[in-house]
Amino acid sequence: MKTAYIFCLTLVATALLPIGCKSNASSPTSSDSKNIPEITKQYYREIRWGLPEDSFAKHAYQLDRYAFLRLHREEMLKTLEVVDTSQTDNIAVAFIRYSIGSTVYRDAVWMRKVDGRWLVCWKQYFSDYGDDPFGDGKPDAAKAVIKRVNEWEQESPKEWWE
Repeated sequence: MKTAYIFCLTLVATALLPIGCKSNASSPTSSDSKNIPEITKQYYREIRWGLPEDSFAKHAYQLDRYAFLRLHREEMLKTLEVVDTSQTDNIAVAFIRYSIGSTVYRDAVWMRKVDGRWLVCWKQYFSDYGDDPFGDGKPDAAKAVIKRVNEWEQESPKEWWE
């Protein structure tokens, strides 16, 4: 039992290592000249849907998420679209959609401006119950953006691998 647990843990770590250690000069966080839609598309291409290197393929594709992405990644990328963006001085959100067959998925990508560059905030959450959710002195605008994001994401079926 303990050996099986260690094997599974090693397999998952091996599959995820190439994704987490990718070094690319054109990564979404390396250029301050890119606009929000370009950063969002690159985030989905290289990080969110990143697949392991070929040498790890025989092990990584034993996992359901990677097998699914391997089968549908090209369709996802072909249909990936940044529909709209909304931004304040330091917070931005991109509304994206893509499809697999006839199913349309919607998601929002949050970003923060750090040192003049837009950086993707993975799994960002803002509550519309806070007095000033973005901390910028414009609570009504922030709550309107949060409400819009929640409505946008509710229109989407949940991705089964999350």
